[in-house]
Amino acid sequence: MIRYLHSHDPTVDILLTENGWCGNEEVENWDQLRYYKAFVEQVHKAVVEEKIPVVGYTAWSFLDNYEWGSYGPRFGLYYVNFTKETGSPNFDKPKSTDLERIPRPAAKWFHKVATTKCLDGWDELELSAGSSIAHPAEHLGFSAPVIVIAAMALIAAVVTFKRRLGYQRLPQAVSS
Repeated sequence: MIRYLHSHDPTVDILLTENGWCGNEEVENWDQLRYYKAFVEQVHKAVVEEKIPVVGYTAWSFLDNYEWGSYGPRFGLYYVNFTKETGSPNFDKPKSTDLERIPRPAAKWFHKVATTKCLDGWDELELSAGSSIAHPAEHLGFSAPVIVIAAMALIAAVVTFKRRLGYQRLPQAVSS
């Protein structure tokens, strides 16, 4: 997409805004981190190798938020601990858990990139958080979506086979 925009008007600077991934509802959202790493790596290649004038990049969004009539999906770099009532009845004395902001792995990674100005060392952050627990599907050599799709295909095949066991073929008319 960056290349496409640049090819249509190479004189214009490109500002990438509201780019994000919700992944899952968990605080330890490793899918979101992998998405941002891959995307920022491609932006870096576009700027450094292809000399495309990308002047800025913003993630969507800084916090989980309320939009389109819902608190989901959660796109925030910071997980927000929404209560069922989305706040305390006593606003002058909020509960300690009301709207607590908890940094996700992607927020920690962006902090590291911003402070070190370096994209290297991505694996260190994952290893420090116990990636063997966070990425069980990777040990199988498949991503979670691939496993889910394969399981759904297998279930569909079994259901189709079972249905056809009860059917009898119609006799074919013999033509003379």
